[in-house]
Amino acid sequence: MSTNIKTKRQISITGVSNKLGVTHICLSIANFLASGLRKKVLYIELSDDSALLPLVGNCPVSIGEFNGFLYQGVHYVLGCSVGNAHRLLNLWDGFVVIDISSLNSKSMEIFNRCEKKIVLGSMKAWCKRDIFYFINKWKGVTEIKGIDFFNKSNNKNEANLFYREYKIPLTPLPFIDDPFSLKEEHFMALSNMIR
Repeated sequence: MSTNIKTKRQISITGVSNKLGVTHICLSIANFLASGLRKKVLYIELSDDSALLPLVGNCPVSIGEFNGFLYQGVHYVLGCSVGNAHRLLNLWDGFVVIDISSLNSKSMEIFNRCEKKIVLGSMKAWCKRDIFYFINKWKGVTEIKGIDFFNKSNNKNEANLFYREYKIPLTPLPFIDDPFSLKEEHFMALSNMIR
């Protein structure tokens, strides 16, 4: 596998709606970079409170002026504000994976600041409107064609419909059981996500 991943230092990931697996994919990417590629990684959980503290909160560390945690080679700052995220992006010399729980006008600043922007969605009948709403809402605020869109399923018809509508590819999201115990078979899919 090629480890030619050196220009994408800041990766922001969000979903068009809740419960699409944003945190799961963020954890997978962060752990892939740290354990698979041996990169220095900071995970920022951009949210009001943290769901990850029970998982990664056993080893407190200082990250500049910030309190964080170190777990399996990844540094975590949990429940981070937009202002602190800006400061951390200026401070951290390495890869940053930003888990954006909810995209709004403030968190969009962080999303747009990153070189790699990923949006998770679903073209299932009950979720399709969320992905179209996302694009229509943020058109003009961000360069939509500069975002990589990932679909929860591997349905070619859904990807074709999306491409016809927006001229943007819709890539299937890799299936990963446990983001803390990645297998080599996941490496290529995760590598392709962050290129």
